[in-house]
Amino acid sequence: MPKSRKEIQREYRRRRDADFERRLSYLQKERTKYRQDLASGKRKLVIDMHEREARKQRREWKKRQRQSRKAQQDRVRTDTPPPTPSEAGGHQSRQKERGRKHVRRERAAAYRRIAELEEELAKARRKAERYKKRYQRTHQQRTPSQLDTPRTKTRKLLANFHSHKRAVRKTLVFHYALVNQIKSRYQDTRLERHRRTFAGIVTGRIIRQYRLQRMSAEQFGFYSRKRSETTREMFDPPRKRRCFAKRCLLQEVTTEFFMRDDVSRATAGKKETVTGCKNKMQKRLLLDTLTNTHVKFCSEFLEHKISYSLFCRLKPFWVVPPTVSDRETCLCRVHDNLQFMVDKLVDLKLLQRVSIEHLCEAIACNPDEKSCMYEMCNQCADRELELYCDHEYDETCSTCTNTLPKLRSFRGDDVVECYCWKTKIEILSDGKKSSTVVKELETTYMRTFVEKFHALLSKARRHVFNIRHQYKQLET
Repeated sequence: MPKSRKEIQREYRRRRDADFERRLSYLQKERTKYRQDLASGKRKLVIDMHEREARKQRREWKKRQRQSRKAQQDRVRTDTPPPTPSEAGGHQSRQKERGRKHVRRERAAAYRRIAELEEELAKARRKAERYKKRYQRTHQQRTPSQLDTPRTKTRKLLANFHSHKRAVRKTLVFHYALVNQIKSRYQDTRLERHRRTFAGIVTGRIIRQYRLQRMSAEQFGFYSRKRSETTREMFDPPRKRRCFAKRCLLQEVTTEFFMRDDVSRATAGKKETVTGCKNKMQKRLLLDTLTNTHVKFCSEFLEHKISYSLFCRLKPFWVVPPTVSDRETCLCRVHDNLQFMVDKLVDLKLLQRVSIEHLCEAIACNPDEKSCMYEMCNQCADRELELYCDHEYDETCSTCTNTLPKLRSFRGDDVVECYCWKTKIEILSDGKKSSTVVKELETTYMRTFVEKFHALLSKARRHVFNIRHQYKQLET
């Protein structure tokens, strides 16, 4: 039977591959042809192919790889001798394979657990060695006299009495000298607290442990049992009991004070809450610093003397100082613009740090009079903050002795930058006007800045008086 074309080609390739030189020349020719095909564009790299062509090429490679692996397995199976009758008749079930897989998994987990436990054991051993070494070092630092108890020291002295007569004699002399000294000092003192001090020295756990209470009383001349209670109070004094009712009253007063609208303002945001002791409360922001708020509290509630630390401790947890993120609106422009100017003057070291209310009181005759705060008083209608004197302090000078806030001298040609809230009007596309309040940075001369500061301060007097009057009327 004639051979097919496939068999002829297979015989040809077998003869070619059997000759080493022919095999090398064939591979060199194939490499050269592959480079020529790449250069001419007949063949492409995967990165240069379209996505569809790349998928097709990869499928072809997978198909060839499967065929190659199958052919290799067939060759191995052909070259392998046939199994023995016992092996050929054997059959491995799925349950056995699954069981072996489970065993391998459990064994791997056990090995991992053993490694973890060995690591933990090594750490525990290192820690035990470290503490053992610390104990040894601490034990070595102690002298033998510190480790021995009074009974052990006595036993050592009596055991070698003949060879340690000098030490025994010195110990006994020291004992009697110390007893006579304490006894004489106790008899000479007249103060009861000093007597309690002596009683506290000779009473304690060690005296009771060796049952020497009666002997100590006979040697020192006073009985410690009578003073045991007073001695315990002297060395461990009882804590001072606080008046709970007074504390509750202060808590109520301070809480009502902090909840007032002239002290703090409520927030309107849904997420602006504070949680303390599992109580969720709406956040309130302080309108002034805690220092100024404490001064205000002490001036209004004269019957309650409270320190600044206790005042801060009694503050409700939902009343907090404002932060930059809490600032969403301009609030009161009269107060805020004036506060910006006061802060700038403080930064320039022309004014001390004071509140706006104190500045308003400094330019008014009587802060409680409506005519003075409404600029209708003939004496203080046009009053401004005074300047510091150029000369040294003089007791006869009324300006030097005045304790009200004063401005320092300045140069009017200096340039000052300060923030302020302004109303900005915008014309919309439909012709309507929209007004928004924005914070802008203004640049002016020092002279103009101080004049504007005095004008705003005069305007703020009426504002401060209105706030005080309104809250007084609400309280009554």
